[in-house]
Amino acid sequence: MSGISYLLGLVGQEVQEINPDDPESSNIFTYEKKCYKIVIDLSHGGKTEYSIKTFLSDIKKVPQYSLKTVESSPIGAPSNLGVYFTPLTENSGSIASKIRLFNQFFRTKDQQMQEDLLVKSSDSVSFSTLYEKLREAHSGEIIHTGGLEDVQHEGLRPQLRPYQKDAVRWLLHRELYTEYLPTDFIEITANNLRDERFFYNPRTMEIVANVPEDIAIPSGGILADEMGLGKTVEMLALILNNPRGDVEKAEVVDDDDLPLASVALHRHVQCLCGGRYGKKKQKLIKCLRCTKSQHRGCVIRREEDTPGRYICPECWKNEPPVESKATFIVSPASIKKQWESEIVRHVRSPNFRVLVYDGVCNSGWIDPTAMAEYDVVITDYNVMRSEIYFTSENSRSGKAHESHFTPSLHPMVRVCLDEAQLVETTTAQCAKMVKTLPTIHRWAVTGTPIEKHINNLHGLVFFLDVYPYTNTHEWGKLVIPFASGNCEPLIGLLRKIMWRTCKSLVFQQIGIPPQKEVVHYVTMSDLQTFFYRSQHSLCRNAFIEKAQKIRTTLAMSKMSPHILKLLLKPLRKLRLDCTVPSVVRAHRSDQAVVKKTLAPNELHAHLVGNNEIEAKAQLRTIVSSFNALAGIAMIKDDPSEAEKMYKAVLRRAKDYTGAISVDSLLQIHALHNLIEIIDFKKVEVDKTDGNTNENVKDEETRAAYEEELKRLEGKYINSYHTKMKQVEKQLRDATDSLERIEAAMTSTDGNWWREIFSTIRGTNREDALLDKIYLDIHTQYGSMEAEDLRIFEHRYEVVKAFKKLAFFTENVDPAKHVDAAIREKIEGLIYEAFECHLDVEQNQEEPEAPKPKKKRTVLCQLCRVKQKIRNFECVIFDKKYLENINSLRGSWNPSMEEVIAKTILAHSKKDHTPREIVEEAEQHLEYIEVIKKEYKEYSQLWSEIDYTVSAFDELKMCKSRLEAIRPEDLEKGEKKSKTQIFTYEIADAEEEFRQQLQMAEKEFIRVWGVLKYLKHLEKNTGPEVCPICTQKPEEKCGHHLCMICMVQLRKYQKHNLTCSVCRHRQKYKE
Repeated sequence: MSGISYLLGLVGQEVQEINPDDPESSNIFTYEKKCYKIVIDLSHGGKTEYSIKTFLSDIKKVPQYSLKTVESSPIGAPSNLGVYFTPLTENSGSIASKIRLFNQFFRTKDQQMQEDLLVKSSDSVSFSTLYEKLREAHSGEIIHTGGLEDVQHEGLRPQLRPYQKDAVRWLLHRELYTEYLPTDFIEITANNLRDERFFYNPRTMEIVANVPEDIAIPSGGILADEMGLGKTVEMLALILNNPRGDVEKAEVVDDDDLPLASVALHRHVQCLCGGRYGKKKQKLIKCLRCTKSQHRGCVIRREEDTPGRYICPECWKNEPPVESKATFIVSPASIKKQWESEIVRHVRSPNFRVLVYDGVCNSGWIDPTAMAEYDVVITDYNVMRSEIYFTSENSRSGKAHESHFTPSLHPMVRVCLDEAQLVETTTAQCAKMVKTLPTIHRWAVTGTPIEKHINNLHGLVFFLDVYPYTNTHEWGKLVIPFASGNCEPLIGLLRKIMWRTCKSLVFQQIGIPPQKEVVHYVTMSDLQTFFYRSQHSLCRNAFIEKAQKIRTTLAMSKMSPHILKLLLKPLRKLRLDCTVPSVVRAHRSDQAVVKKTLAPNELHAHLVGNNEIEAKAQLRTIVSSFNALAGIAMIKDDPSEAEKMYKAVLRRAKDYTGAISVDSLLQIHALHNLIEIIDFKKVEVDKTDGNTNENVKDEETRAAYEEELKRLEGKYINSYHTKMKQVEKQLRDATDSLERIEAAMTSTDGNWWREIFSTIRGTNREDALLDKIYLDIHTQYGSMEAEDLRIFEHRYEVVKAFKKLAFFTENVDPAKHVDAAIREKIEGLIYEAFECHLDVEQNQEEPEAPKPKKKRTVLCQLCRVKQKIRNFECVIFDKKYLENINSLRGSWNPSMEEVIAKTILAHSKKDHTPREIVEEAEQHLEYIEVIKKEYKEYSQLWSEIDYTVSAFDELKMCKSRLEAIRPEDLEKGEKKSKTQIFTYEIADAEEEFRQQLQMAEKEFIRVWGVLKYLKHLEKNTGPEVCPICTQKPEEKCGHHLCMICMVQLRKYQKHNLTCSVCRHRQKYKE
């Protein structure tokens, strides 16, 4: 009857002409280029006005309704347009349109049905409320336990509590009694078809001609007792109370008429371990079907599991399934052993057999007939993922992905997923994996069935295979009402498949002792107090910043878990720092953030290190401000002021040495410009014929400055030179190792693999080796695109390129005298590198900005060497050079050619290849490994050379000072450099640098005082006597002054306190 169309009524009568002046013209509508006069009464479509336009739109949106010409009209009479209804199996279309059309053409016994359906609650339902309603739904239901009155099994050691007995009864009920989901269809009639019956589902808006049967729910369910209530014991009680008793011991039938899978020699071995020929000392066992043999130790790990008639794992694929009495438990790997220990502790039956299955690789192949005899088989999700992946449902086509030992799936009595929240999404590989397990009863055990969202339950429903709610669309029909405050549809399903016991309801049965609160007050040390206060300030600011992004009227109870977690993160960090100081570290922006807890000595080193870094940064700002102000003074033609500023830099360089010191480049800048000022003053004095004694003094000062300048330049370059020489030594060691291996090699042509193939050509061993090579290459690279292996040629190019750089590496030592020709060559290398890639301003320029410099088409010498290193890298590693982006793509994995060579060598060792060929192959691969190490040293040496060249360039750039220019001095499209300022910016820049200097000096004083305090704490770990009254303070403060003396000091020092130890002044709030 589903294909029959029913005429529900006439909509319009065709008219030939339309008179706009006719009052009835407003009742005319057009459909498929014909005009019709409305004859239907649209007052039943709902409380609001139902227009013809909306009516026609609703007809188009709902496939079950259609407009057709009524064929029973008399000949010559105007045709009528009618509404036809066709019950369809597909239920689609707009819900609002369905409601209006239903109200127009159908009626039920309960006229308030639609109003009740549209009522929605404005309050959402919490998860705790859902659990409470689920408990209420279970309270009045009838439980079938198959005549079993007492669920306390004699083989179970623990005495079940009342709530556990209720849970076990419900578990037995779900396995022994079939539950059904009602279809929720009610009988309705059409307004114009009183003799026809239809059935309507008010939840899905579906209308059918025949009422569907109720849907049977698969056996099993969700055991979701709260954590700590004994779900493991409840599941063991179920296993003991409902064993599978109709299983007979499985035996392999020896059918002589079965065709053999392949004809093989008796001595032929095809085993899981990969061996094809048996060793004399190894025992073999022969398959009854294919007559191939396997190593007995590989396929039978337990003597008690030895089958009477043996079938190999490959032939078991074609055998009929073996009925099993086992309960298959899948748990996380971390608690798999805990399940075994719980069973041993709680089950007293001596015949209760348990198998912990770790996979074929670890546990070995287990014959299905032997596995069927176990009562419980325990495994973990990782084993499932590796062995179920190649089943027919999950397998990928292609020989390269064929499993060597695809396990046969035999039906078990029940499958139990522990920590089942791991399959909370239906799209997860884990959910698809466990659903392939054949079983009679499916159980999901979890203490948190709903972790973040109600949709977490859908993965469990998907595993239980509760149709139709395995479909996401059908599941949404339960979730949407729940989100709107109506949980009844969802409860209607959960009461059939889920049992939940909350601790709050069974406290009396658990017997938990009353909670006690013991408070321990821990006094922080001075170091911990200092760290806590600094973290308190940071966390407070972080919390305020996050809180400002949230509405002030939003209560914390109504925040989403994610927002609440982000908001409280700074406070959690502060709470942790009260007892366990911790820091978060990430040395580079691309590194993962690492959290580390600190011991007291580590905390002190961390605080001192951070303060030293901060102090050095402030000192750098101070010195940079002095240099900038000196440059502005020179612009303003005031060399005396500039000299004063530069000497201030030298004073600070003299005052601060060690961990906190002035950078060498900043000192070099000041010394170089001081020398220029002295030369400038000498010229001025010579013009005026000034004092000779003053000139002599300036010459002595100039000589001292020059000597210090050369020392600092040598020190700066020497740090790079030393590192470069260390890498050169490592490179020489790697090259020496390479030469020793090359001298010991019997052959350097690398053709050993040809000899291996020549020995196995035309045999099945050749096919096996080619299959293995194809599998390794296709798995790692995806294709067989071969490249010409030119390692030796590329290495020669790299060696030759570095020899051309010897003029730089051998003469970069500052203490070494270099002649003018070499010096000019070094300067040329530095200039080329600067123009090519060292000019940061040019490289960071915006793409759309006009470039005054023409783009260089010829690379500098360093970049040409780098290109040869990249080419060398591409032939020894799995990398490719992309010229369009001037970068390498790939990984540090071995190249495809090396993978093939290693595969051939590994196969030849198992295949009794002559020893001299194997030794040649091993030498060749060892030679490649040493070449890789040598390449890394070459790459590191290039980096050090590039750093050293950059250091020379930095020495040159650091000597330049600010210069004033006018806008018209710049060429069209040219931008000013960082050392240039416009003339109209001089006054503003000077004021900005003075403010920066003042703030940096103030901050440096504060940080320096903190650093002195921290170093003082390292020497004195315990509280000292007060330096004023010489009494031991009972209440400690930061600097070990007792509170009595502190109060007295404040009478005379209102706002700031001068420390009696270090005389440092600071505000009281600090």
